[in-house]
Amino acid sequence: MPVAIQFMLFYWANLILDYPLQCEFQKKYKQQYHSVMLVHCMIWGFGLSLLLYYLGLFAWWKVLFLVIGHFLMDTWKARGYYKKYTTDGKAYLIDQTFHLCQLIVVFITR
Repeated sequence: MPVAIQFMLFYWANLILDYPLQCEFQKKYKQQYHSVMLVHCMIWGFGLSLLLYYLGLFAWWKVLFLVIGHFLMDTWKARGYYKKYTTDGKAYLIDQTFHLCQLIVVFITR
């Protein structure tokens, strides 16, 4: 499978795991409870790790890098820590850019 197609699958998996697979409970309570945020991030990170395994790119450090990075960025966004510095729209773009950078780092390191 061409590398470009692999990355597109990886990116689309990121989007699907980050939004549609998030239940209403997680959407409602991840702002208030670190445990709910962690569950959301683990579902996202482990889902992407399954795809990394399928593509032959799996490593445990990548799982930790994805889950911890996602937790830090989503907590920053969900709890409104960004409001001192920027707007909601820009915070969303910063969040998505950060996650895209995570995906690129994990994908290009073999």
